[in-house]
Amino acid sequence: MDSRKDGNFIFIRMHEGENIFENLNKIMDEYKIITGIILSSVGMFENVELGYFNGKEYEKKIFSGCYELLSLQGNLTKQTDGNVIHLHSILGNEDTSVFGGHLLNASIKVTNEMIIMVSDVKITRKLESNNLKGWSFS
Repeated sequence: MDSRKDGNFIFIRMHEGENIFENLNKIMDEYKIITGIILSSVGMFENVELGYFNGKEYEKKIFSGCYELLSLQGNLTKQTDGNVIHLHSILGNEDTSVFGGHLLNASIKVTNEMIIMVSDVKITRKLESNNLKGWSFS
C-alpha cells in the first residue's frame, strides 16, 4: 500500500492481495485519523464477505470470486477501544450483474485507488436498542 496526504485528503493505492480493513486500520493509525469519509474508491475485490442487517444481526454471505468495485462508501471513526470502519459496497461480476451490502471483509484484486477526507470532528458510537452502534457527537 502507498499513501499521501494533502490537506484534509488522503490518497491511497492498495495492491493485490492486501486486505482493505488491515490497510484502513494502518492508515487510521499512521495519519491519526479521528473521523474520515471515503469519497472515492475504485478497483477490484476478491474473497468478499458482505452482510445484510435484518433488524437484529448481520446475515453474512461470502463471495469467493473476483468482483469489480463499482461503489464504496463509508466512514472511519476513532473510538477509545479502537478504530471503527463502517463500509458499504456495490460490486459487479463478469456478466455485469450488480449486488452489494455491508462490507465485512475483502482482499484487493489487481488494485484499489481510494480518497479519504479527514476531519477533527469527534464522533463516538453508542449501542442503541436496534443492536447497532450509532453516531453520537461529543
